[in-house]
Amino acid sequence: ILSHVLFESFSIIFIIDGASYLISGFVLLGLRVKTGGSDKEADTEKKDILEESFFKRFKKEYKAVLMLDNSKIISICFFILFFDALGSASHSVGFPVFSRELSPEKPMFFYGIILFFWAMGNIAGIIMVNKASVLKKLKPENLYFLFTGLMAFGMIMIFQTEIFYFIIISAFVAGIGDGTYQTYFTTYIQQVDDSVRGKVFGLSETILKTGFGIGFVLVPLVLGMLPVKYTVAVFHFPSIFIVAVFFLIKPLKKKFVDSAAGNRSI
Repeated sequence: ILSHVLFESFSIIFIIDGASYLISGFVLLGLRVKTGGSDKEADTEKKDILEESFFKRFKKEYKAVLMLDNSKIISICFFILFFDALGSASHSVGFPVFSRELSPEKPMFFYGIILFFWAMGNIAGIIMVNKASVLKKLKPENLYFLFTGLMAFGMIMIFQTEIFYFIIISAFVAGIGDGTYQTYFTTYIQQVDDSVRGKVFGLSETILKTGFGIGFVLVPLVLGMLPVKYTVAVFHFPSIFIVAVFFLIKPLKKKFVDSAAGNRSI
């Protein structure tokens, strides 16, 4: 009876899943990666780590990133990455729930079909879209923002209808965005100085896992109040909004800067 009560509900399972992410995160915070240094150096390093909180260490690492010339763009990338991770948690939780709504008798069939077309889109994005000559003329950070928005839009659309062909096309579009934005994010980060590149990738992974873990805690709670199609939209919409604001503000900022430069030259 206890097993039936606890595990019959999707929400309970996802809450347990989210809690496991949090527990794992707290455990990892206390771990220290052992390097080839001496035991004395390792003990000193361990002491310094124990005396600093996670947020202090994060701030220290992020300070090095803020010294870069392109720190603002990298910060926007991190900001989008966090909300993208929240959105990823929503569709990861939403897929089995949505598949069950489509077909209570065989939910795993629709779950598999959605993931299949998403994977096909992912492959198409990696192999074909990334190699398009027109994209090589654009900045990788702009492409990262653009395809992140495309992925989020596709994911939202999957859940908005029961029309089979609309669902699989949306899944394919989401897959294209997913497979492509990761390439351009990595391409952009690879351009930073060697001395800071490791910190940037480390921070991006921290932000990604944090967003994903928080999402797995929040999504089941929201799913208890809203239908799955609205829940996924709520968690994916911030990424689209940030991308839209970026592309709206960027030309206005350039126009303002060019105008200011012109005034100074008079």
